[in-house]
Amino acid sequence: MSTAIIVGLGNPGNRYRDTWHNAGFWIVDRFAGNAALSFRSGRSDYHYAKGEWEGSSVLLVKPTTFMNLSGHAVADVLNFFNGDPSQLFVIYDDHDLKLGSLRIRRSGSDGGHKGVRSIIECLGTQVFNRLRLGIRPADGVSGNLVNKVLSAPPDDLRKTIDEISDRAVQAVECYIKSGIVVAMNQFNRVQTDSDSSL
Repeated sequence: MSTAIIVGLGNPGNRYRDTWHNAGFWIVDRFAGNAALSFRSGRSDYHYAKGEWEGSSVLLVKPTTFMNLSGHAVADVLNFFNGDPSQLFVIYDDHDLKLGSLRIRRSGSDGGHKGVRSIIECLGTQVFNRLRLGIRPADGVSGNLVNKVLSAPPDDLRKTIDEISDRAVQAVECYIKSGIVVAMNQFNRVQTDSDSSL
């Protein structure tokens, strides 16, 4: 049984815990809570939780490097657990997508995301599954983008963030149960202004 390796990207430490750039961590933490899986320190710069979820073997990973070195941790995970890039499902924030949008892809460039760029450089391939979470507010991004992604969402978006996170976890579950194609077809729909409160 092939193991689904679910990697959430973010920055370590309490300073960054609640920031937009840690959206990947939010999702794997939420999935782990739902699946009753606990994280532990890995042999290198990552935390991991390994077990079964509804009959499927899963490995959850959070690099403990900073974002722009995420690829080193991912490469170490694949080496230690005898994994392959085809088993990866990498989750990260994307400021080019509207807040609440989800995009699942099987390959592609880094799109300006330094964590994904590091993974591509360390693995030597752009071919790995990924889930992008849109974080761009309706009025766009004003000011310095780095400051934006390293800031916490305002309190009035907490309910929205919870709804987005729940839907992202559903996308992860769909990927594990049914594969990348089904997950793409189900979750890559176009977000419209009439969609709930997102």
